[in-house]
Amino acid sequence: MTDRHLNDSSFLAEQLSELSQEIAQFNAVSMDYVLERVCDRLTSIAPFDGAGVFSPIEHQDTLRWLHLSGAGNPALGPVLGGYRSSLQPVVNGSGAVQLAYTNGGAETGGYLAGIPTGLISGTPAGLLVSSSRELVEDELGLLGPFALMVGLSAENARLSGMLDASTSGNPVARLLGLIAHELRTPLTAVRGNVQLALMAHRRSQQERVADRLESAISSVDGMTGLVQTLLDVSRLERGTFRLEQSLSDLRDTLQNAVTMLSESETGSETHLRMEPGDPVTISHDQRALSKALIHVLEAVSRCAGDTNEIVLTLELVNGEVGVAVRYSGERLPERERAVLSEPLHNAHASTDRADDLSLELAYTRGVVQHHGGRITVAEAESDNDWHDVTIWLPAA
Repeated sequence: MTDRHLNDSSFLAEQLSELSQEIAQFNAVSMDYVLERVCDRLTSIAPFDGAGVFSPIEHQDTLRWLHLSGAGNPALGPVLGGYRSSLQPVVNGSGAVQLAYTNGGAETGGYLAGIPTGLISGTPAGLLVSSSRELVEDELGLLGPFALMVGLSAENARLSGMLDASTSGNPVARLLGLIAHELRTPLTAVRGNVQLALMAHRRSQQERVADRLESAISSVDGMTGLVQTLLDVSRLERGTFRLEQSLSDLRDTLQNAVTMLSESETGSETHLRMEPGDPVTISHDQRALSKALIHVLEAVSRCAGDTNEIVLTLELVNGEVGVAVRYSGERLPERERAVLSEPLHNAHASTDRADDLSLELAYTRGVVQHHGGRITVAEAESDNDWHDVTIWLPAA
């Protein structure tokens, strides 16, 4: 490989790595959304000037575009018909192909590279990119696992949409669909990082392997935490979650939550302040309640933004202790308000955030209810006014 192609391949590896991480974080609204985002981004990466995903039409000897991007290369649109036989190995899953294509009366218009993506909508599909120059073997090797990741992400988005649509009348089936949707992102991240690590190993770029494996382990750790939260929510909703209550100062529990969030990556930019006051001693599970409060603070932080302050106050009203979380900013999303007030299996998924199952807030609601408490949300009409999320607990 020439030095120029070595440099080009290294650049392409970096760009595909960044795009793979972006795909892993997609809050995919639909399969079409995934394909559009991926193909549009690919056309901005040298040496590509067009990208699309194609598949065969069932019971016909023709190919069709699932999505096509690349206004700078209008010749890419009609190539499927002319190069159908050449691209057939791609949709058969046999491997990547590369060929020169003609553009009008010119001898050549550039090069095409087709790479299998696996099944999309139950049909073998392929990623097709156009380039002004021929790709070298290493570059085709980079595109192989990347294309498979694109197919997996698109199919996950399609299946999640089907689950949301088909299970709307069945609470248990709906919950299973929401869980499957929630597990999609860490699984995609694990797969993508392991593929990139294998790719780096095969190219003798051992210095890249450790970072990719560490990213994969981080995704696994996140998935482990997700599964533990799922188990806790399941126990809470079935009434089998065991609290370890003791008489202790609720203010200490709140301060512990504030400290933990402030020290975490999530809360690094959050402005938290707890109003001073006298100790409030009640019977509660310090660990569980502190974790529940952290989840509320995280949700509120997303709405308050980096510049607005979040204030915690304790008040005693009619035999209840109110832990009020006050902030100015956006209102809590409807999905999150619903989870704070009703069992998780009754709530519907949304598409406004990647973690739209809101398991953490389901955990919060369950823990508060197990303490004999409740949660209220008082929201102002204007984003500039104060909103309140208050956890009410028995004072005795």
